[in-house]
Amino acid sequence: MVALKEQFIDPAKNTKMLASDRVFILEKIDPHAPDDDSGVVDKRILTGANKMHAIRDESSFNLWYFKYDHGIVPEALKGQRFTKFDIAKAFLEKYFATRNIRIKEVI
Repeated sequence: MVALKEQFIDPAKNTKMLASDRVFILEKIDPHAPDDDSGVVDKRILTGANKMHAIRDESSFNLWYFKYDHGIVPEALKGQRFTKFDIAKAFLEKYFATRNIRIKEVI
């Protein structure tokens, strides 16, 4: 008979990458450049009053999508679904780079 080993998650290791809800901390790339005046980017995401999330939806085969704490995400992000978090993050980086915003941290 083969004994089954219990899975153990070491608390000393970073386990945030296992979460199904990841928050992006964003900042301006060039603080002296003008703000995006198209109205597409919520200014509160730079102050922390509103946060961008990547959510893994287990009911839709673990696809990742974007969500704000408050309000509706821009059309370019709204209908997007991704099979991997890394692909979703790369898409978001490219989207915000054209708006003078970068991802500072993922929590």
